[in-house]
Amino acid sequence: MAQSVGILLARLKSLRGTPFDLFGYSRERRAERKLISDYEALVERTLERLTADNVQQAAALIGKVESIRGYGPVKAEAMMVYEKEIEQAERDLSVDCEAELQKA
Repeated sequence: MAQSVGILLARLKSLRGTPFDLFGYSRERRAERKLISDYEALVERTLERLTADNVQQAAALIGKVESIRGYGPVKAEAMMVYEKEIEQAERDLSVDCEAELQKA
């Protein structure tokens, strides 16, 4: 029985990311897709403010996404913590960027 379920799930793998992906409509999967688009936007914003002086700070900001691990409530909690940390880290990067522009 378990083997036949595994075979069925393996065959349905091709449906991932399509409108027929039933699991793709779950709150967790929607949050994961939002995380991807938010991360891409974060990278773009960070690159726009990147200077020689803030490379390490920018790399740390971009690398914070690696703190999101786990499944279910563990992952949801990690995503909430990540969002708060990103907000503060982006503000810090903006302040440093503005200070750098004032020096120039």
